[in-house]
Amino acid sequence: MLEGYFMESFFIVGLSLLVIWLGGLTFLLLRHIQYMKALLPELDGEDNKKGLVNKFNEVLKALQEVSRREQVLQKNIRDAALTGLNSTQNVSLLRYNPYGDTGGEQSFSAIWLDGKQTGILLTSLHTRSGTRVYAKEIREGIAQIELSGEEQQLLESMLS
Repeated sequence: MLEGYFMESFFIVGLSLLVIWLGGLTFLLLRHIQYMKALLPELDGEDNKKGLVNKFNEVLKALQEVSRREQVLQKNIRDAALTGLNSTQNVSLLRYNPYGDTGGEQSFSAIWLDGKQTGILLTSLHTRSGTRVYAKEIREGIAQIELSGEEQQLLESMLS
């Protein structure tokens, strides 16, 4: 009889421990389910705006938009660089007196070059009898017409 009593007691204690164990596991499972519902809500109603999957999709769309804008900006930078090469970038002026018979440095040479060292050299020579103006083409740093000493000096100063 005592043996049956101990067996029954062990059975009740074991069953009680099993029920407590199952209760604890059930509690942990319910907490985990609640956490997952907060993290990944149902795809209906207002909770849809709060879900992790929805936020991930929003971030993915924003990243795609940033990538698209970056490509547009890169194209604009390339276009601006190419346009800049064709724009006047270097301008210089040299005043001088080519003849000893006039007072002051009233003659001048001016040069305008783009990013490819192509442009125009304009020279104005002033004498007592009048003023003469000459335009000379410069292509990639080389004059297409022979230059005077002052013009050559001006071109070399621009290219250095």
